[in-house]
Amino acid sequence: MRGAAKVLLAASGLVGLAACGGDDPSHWPAERPRIDSVTYAGQSPSDALGLRFTVTFVDEDGDLGQGNLQLYLGEASAGSIGLPQLFAAQTPPLDAGATEGEFEVLVRLSEAPASGEKITVAFELEDAAGNRSNKPSLTLATLAPGGT
Repeated sequence: MRGAAKVLLAASGLVGLAACGGDDPSHWPAERPRIDSVTYAGQSPSDALGLRFTVTFVDEDGDLGQGNLQLYLGEASAGSIGLPQLFAAQTPPLDAGATEGEFEVLVRLSEAPASGEKITVAFELEDAAGNRSNKPSLTLATLAPGGT
């Protein structure tokens, strides 16, 4: 698989959005941002190691645009990006004071996963006041060339 020109990935499940009672949107603390969904949007057309995700959020107090997005691969932190930069890069750009919205983020793997390997990607938002969101995850499984 490492010699293949393109890594094929397929979403195998969305985990963690409603795993515990604390993630119930009707009982979510108003000061904390919330991720309502994470969707795998496919590989980057220009980079086989680039994975595109769409994140839908709610932030009732509107200070998320000054916070950060934390990325996890498996259970390990894999880096963060400032949301001012990410919001500005959207088409059209997201308002820094947005109380809800959707953004696309590109996650680039450092190397091609082996055939049959599973990769779990999780996202967590932190607003300007340091309040953290839920941490939904998505598990992707590599497919061998030909889709098997």
